[in-house]
Amino acid sequence: LGMPGSRDYSPVHVTVDANTPVHVHRLQKQRRPSAQAVTERLSRPRHLTSADGKSSAATAAATASASSIMRRKSKSPPKSPGPWIPPPAKSSKGSKYEPAERDIDDLDDYEGRVESLISEVGKLKSEAELSRARRELSASQEQLGHAESENAQLRQSVDLLSQEVEGGDLARQLISAELELQALNRHLLAFGDLLRRPARRQSERDALTAAQEALSQRAADLGASLQRLRRQLRARGNAEAEAAELAEERAELLRRLADADAGRAAAEESAGQLKAQIAGMREQDATANGLQVALESAKGHLQFQLSQRDSEIARLTGRLRSLESELARARVERDQADELLRQTTEEAAAAASGVAAEGEAAGAVAAAEREASAARQRAGRAEAEATRLRQEAAGLLDRCERLGEENERLRARAELVSGRNDSGCRAR
Repeated sequence: LGMPGSRDYSPVHVTVDANTPVHVHRLQKQRRPSAQAVTERLSRPRHLTSADGKSSAATAAATASASSIMRRKSKSPPKSPGPWIPPPAKSSKGSKYEPAERDIDDLDDYEGRVESLISEVGKLKSEAELSRARRELSASQEQLGHAESENAQLRQSVDLLSQEVEGGDLARQLISAELELQALNRHLLAFGDLLRRPARRQSERDALTAAQEALSQRAADLGASLQRLRRQLRARGNAEAEAAELAEERAELLRRLADADAGRAAAEESAGQLKAQIAGMREQDATANGLQVALESAKGHLQFQLSQRDSEIARLTGRLRSLESELARARVERDQADELLRQTTEEAAAAASGVAAEGEAAGAVAAAEREASAARQRAGRAEAEATRLRQEAAGLLDRCERLGEENERLRARAELVSGRNDSGCRAR
């Protein structure tokens, strides 16, 4: 169908029968931009001007004209009139744009994205420079605040020293430090104004650098002045510290002297008290000697009485034992008499009930009655003796208890006398 050597936009001539349906598809070669052209267009920023002074609008117009030319070239020439034949259905999926047009649209999209990225990078750079300038300004203000606080402390110290020092190098150094601090404050304010204004020209950047150098020089001068002032204040403080130490040493020596005088007076008073105590102890020793003699005599007398009481208790104890033995014998005799009376009564009853003669029975009964009465008499005497012995034993027991109590009192008194004697000996 196609003829060799024909151009892309040349028409196609076909000779067919009038009754034969014909449908023709014409394939054309796709025109794609080269890789170098795409790279150049991506790398070239659209917001900057070109080398010959033309703006990006001219470049955009040229790109639009080239796109329109390519669209016109891609259109097929008008066909010769003929019978209308309905086109068949689409056999494959397609797009409403042709490939070259899609590539150009993609390139335009990429260029827009690159331009937005470049603008964002520029914004980020400007923001970074602004933040750095703000940080420098805040650091300078912080240094200024430290310098002002240090200057206030130095001014307070100098005010305290100026009450004792009239004029001198210290006051001059303070005045110079205050003047340098004021100059530094002015430079900081000017530097802050420069930092707040964005530097668009090289002259403004140079002015900012010069202001920064002047600020650094002023800060160095202020640091040197403060260092000299610190040395002088340190020397003055050392002198005052030495004077305070000497005053403290003098006060300490005076206090020690007063303590020594007070100690000497206390020692003298203690010596007088000791002398009085020694005299009193001597008097107590003489009194203790007399008391010891009296205690020795009382101790001997009490020991003699104690021995007498012990012997009397022993005698009464023996008498009590003998009375207890006599009481036991009387009880035995009474029991024997009762037994004999019982036997006699039984024998008399047996004789009365027997067949013996009445005379013998009467004699036996009389004899039994006599023996029984004698036994009763002996039993009564034994009972009276036992009662007497009981009473005497009870009296002896009471007397023994009283003697025991007296012995205990005598022993306690003797121990008390012995304790006093021992304490008097230890005191001497």
